[in-house]
Amino acid sequence: MRVKSLKEILRKTPLKLPLRTVIIVPFVLQILGAVGMVGYLSFKNGEQAVNDLANQLMRETSDRIGQKLNNYLAVPRTIDRINGNAIALNQLNLQEPNNLNRNFWQQRFLFDEVNISAIYFGSAEGDFTGLGLQSDNTWQISRVNRTTNYKFHSYATDNWGNRTKLLNVGKHYDPRIRPWYQKAVKAGKSVWSDIYLDFKEPRLKITLAQPIYKSTPNQTSPPAPL
Repeated sequence: MRVKSLKEILRKTPLKLPLRTVIIVPFVLQILGAVGMVGYLSFKNGEQAVNDLANQLMRETSDRIGQKLNNYLAVPRTIDRINGNAIALNQLNLQEPNNLNRNFWQQRFLFDEVNISAIYFGSAEGDFTGLGLQSDNTWQISRVNRTTNYKFHSYATDNWGNRTKLLNVGKHYDPRIRPWYQKAVKAGKSVWSDIYLDFKEPRLKITLAQPIYKSTPNQTSPPAPL
């Protein structure tokens, strides 16, 4: 018995399709192709729009952060210039630590947007006086000199920036070996210190130190960062 091939069967079997199918299918295929192409192009355009928007937002965020950072870092420089000018005009006596502390106390209110955590002065003789914000959000006056046996004394302060009660007697303290002092000595100008560990509390700090030179008839003393 002869077996018919598939080709012969298909040749003898007429393919009957409804006229509606013959007419509709090409249009459906064209519509599907057009919809698919439009969808693909819309997806690509939407993806590009999202990327453009994301890049724009990142640029705006970066610009705002930069502006805030510049404003934040400008405040310590302003305070340093104010104190430097006052010292140069003999309006601020570095030999009177009580007046220095009252001056620092007033300066902490000058700028509302920036939280100044400390303002202080260290001399070439090893004396130190300053005003600092503690971790418990209280302000304390710090004093190191011959009368404290060069140990770090911390005092409470009243509403006018005067020292009151002695709160703590710390270890021996020499401002001349602190990172902010040595960085200013080396630079010979106003400079930001490297990040360092605070002497009194275990927290990281960075300081803008300005050297103040005191001239005598025979010599110029090392800078005393403010």
